Amino acid sequence: MQPQYFFSAFGHLSEGQRLRETVDLCEATVDTARDEQFKALCLENLGEYAFFSVGDAELARENCKAAIDMMDADIGVLYSNPMPDRRTLMEDMYIKLCEMMAQLAVSFDEYFEYMEKIKKFRNLTPLQSGQVELVESLKAEGRDWAYNIQGLADRYISSGGFGASAALHYLLIANRRQLRLPRGHLEAALVNYSKSVRDNVTKCMSVCNEKRIPCNPYNYLFLVDKAIGTVESCIGDVQNKEPVDAELEALRDLKEKLEEIDRKSAERGYNYTGPGYKSLADMRRWIEENDADAPEKPVTKDYNKAGGYFSLIILLLGGGLLAYLTHTQAITWNWLRIALVVIAGIVLLANVINGFKNSK
Repeated sequence: MQPQYFFSAFGHLSEGQRLRETVDLCEATVDTARDEQFKALCLENLGEYAFFSVGDAELARENCKAAIDMMDADIGVLYSNPMPDRRTLMEDMYIKLCEMMAQLAVSFDEYFEYMEKIKKFRNLTPLQSGQVELVESLKAEGRDWAYNIQGLADRYISSGGFGASAALHYLLIANRRQLRLPRGHLEAALVNYSKSVRDNVTKCMSVCNEKRIPCNPYNYLFLVDKAIGTVESCIGDVQNKEPVDAELEALRDLKEKLEEIDRKSAERGYNYTGPGYKSLADMRRWIEENDADAPEKPVTKDYNKAGGYFSLIILLLGGGLLAYLTHTQAITWNWLRIALVVIAGIVLLANVINGFKNSK
């Protein structure tokens, strides 16, 4: 896929809060990218999106690390384009990747490792230096790394960053033995993880409703399923099961709601996305088929055909009638101008009505 098509499609899907489809687009483009620099950009986009929007810590770490490793192994990936602004862009991207990996670190050592990598290109900013000093002081005080993750996750919750909160709480849960997480802290992490996933999905569905974008459950069920599986696998390790059970029930209710939307949409035969982004395999097939001439935005099939045909018919009939009446001198030129304005108004109204119907 050409870079301009990827970034156009990425913006279109991510703006519509189509989480799974955006991930599918990135993964399929990474698999088919021929240019190493473009591949690194795709990995960075996927890593950042997985962290802050999707809330998938594993996916975010995997792709951020892959991009950093690629550029560490071959520095030419950073500088393969001779344009100075592109070099600066790639350096900025590398630094951002290191910062994300530092936030997603599972130990003090891993945090310091990625913050140190930034210095290969630039000195740390005052903000970055202050963060490193804070983490060093926490380590000197004998705080464990889980304390840092929890503090960062809480800040994201308070600012409405439900995706990042879900990712960080999942890190605590998945690495609970390495982090020696007490049972009480595990209980809090499970509750906060579940709530962050639910809040993130609910927020995305609300955006779909506000923008009149159809809600495709495929974009969110994978997150809810993962959360249900995670909570179920850990519930035996907590002492106070009541709040965790309540969250598990809320996750199941959300899954049922999404599946009901899917069933009703299937009954109506609704086509969510035009090109058919229903699975990763479909996405890859679409990219391969449209490698050179992919549309800038995924479009719905047969969009606006009805309005186009109606407008054409009105124009042909009206134009033919006016030509006949003018030829036979049945109407004057003044009346001809009035008739043309009326026909133009009818055509405009027809397209407005049809556009409104297609927006639903």
